[in-house]
Amino acid sequence: MSRILIVGPRLEIGGTERHLEQMLPALQNRGVDMHLHVMERGGPLEERILLAGVPIEGAKAGLSRMTRSWEVIRRLVVRIKRLKPDLVHMFLPEPVLLGSLAAEISQHRRRIISRRSLAHYRKAYVGLSALEMFINKRTSALLGNSMAVVQELRVECGRSSDIGLIPNGVSIPPVCDESTRASRRAAIGIPSDALAIVIIANLLPYKGHVDMIKAIRLVKHDLPHQWRLVLIGRDEGYGVRLKELIKSYHLVNHVVYLGTRHDAADLAAACDIAALPSHQEGSSNALLEMFARGLPVIATAIGGNLEAIENGKNGLLVPVAEPDLLAQAMIQLVKSPQLAATLGETARHTAASRYGIEEMINRYERLYCNCTSVGVVPIQEIIDG
Repeated sequence: MSRILIVGPRLEIGGTERHLEQMLPALQNRGVDMHLHVMERGGPLEERILLAGVPIEGAKAGLSRMTRSWEVIRRLVVRIKRLKPDLVHMFLPEPVLLGSLAAEISQHRRRIISRRSLAHYRKAYVGLSALEMFINKRTSALLGNSMAVVQELRVECGRSSDIGLIPNGVSIPPVCDESTRASRRAAIGIPSDALAIVIIANLLPYKGHVDMIKAIRLVKHDLPHQWRLVLIGRDEGYGVRLKELIKSYHLVNHVVYLGTRHDAADLAAACDIAALPSHQEGSSNALLEMFARGLPVIATAIGGNLEAIENGKNGLLVPVAEPDLLAQAMIQLVKSPQLAATLGETARHTAASRYGIEEMINRYERLYCNCTSVGVVPIQEIIDG
C-alpha cells in the first residue's frame, strides 16, 4: 500500500480545497494510505476527509503568519520522519514553499508539486519566481490541471518528462427540476420569474467582478425588469469596493450576496446564466460545476477556459477586461433562450465526457500506486497507465 502525504491549505471553501475534499476520501476508500497536512486547522471542509479516515494535522488557528509558518515546518519535519511517506504531494504556493523546506530538512526526495493556476500570483511577491524555480528543480515531478499550466511549467523548467497533466474532475448531479429550482430560489430571495446571473468566485480583484458590474450597467435597461446578479464566494476584503461600485451604479436592489456556501453549485443551478469573468485562470472548478449543472456559461478567453469551452457550442468566450463584449454576450443569451438551453445541454455533456470525477480519481490512483516510478518513468505515462 502506498503512503501519501498531501500538504495543502487551510480547508476553506475554494477550488483546491474542494478538490482535496473530493479526492482524498475516494483514494482512502480505494486502499491508498492518505495523510493530509494543512497550513491551519479548523477549516469547514475537514469533516468529510476525517470521516473517511484520513488523518489531518497542521498548525492551530489564531497564530501570526510567521509563527504559523515555523510551526507548519516544525510539525511537517516531525511528521515526515515519523510517517516515512512514499510521496509528498504539495498544492498551492504557501504549502509548496513550506512543504519543500520541510522535505529538504527531512531529506525526503520523492515529492510532487501541483500548480493549479497560471503564475500571475508571483507579481505580488518579490523574489518568489526565483525561489519557485529553485524548488521546482529539487522536485521529482510537477503537475498542472490544464494544458495552459503544463505548458507554462515546461517553459519554466525546460523539461517535459517530469511534467504531467491531471484535469480537474466533477460529479454530474441530476438535472434540477422545477420544484427544486423554485425552492432554492425562494431560499435565497430570488423571484421565481427573475433572470438570475451567477458568479461563483471569491471576491478578489482578478476574478473580474468589476467587469461584470460594469457590463450589467451597460445593458441593465435591456435586461428583464426582474433580474438578479448572484455573487457566491468568500470576501477577501474586496467586497467594500464592489459594494461602493454597485451603489454608484444604482444596482443595489438587484445584487444578492451569498458569501461562502457549501451548496454553491446547487444554488447556482437555480440560476439562468453563469459567468466567469476572471483575468487569470488555470482551470476553474466553478466552470466545471456550472457545466455539470447544465448552465450556459460566459467566460473569459484565458488559461484552462480555452480548453474547456468551444465558443458558441458549449459556452461563450469573451476577451479579458472587456465589459462591453461581456454585456453583448449576456444579451445574446437573454434574447435567445434556445441558444442558452443548447449551450447548457452541450456543456453538461462536456463535463460528463471529459471531466468526470471517476477518471480524475483513477489518474491519481495510478500515480500514487506507482509513485516509486516517479523520476524514472515519464510521469504522464504513470498517470495514463
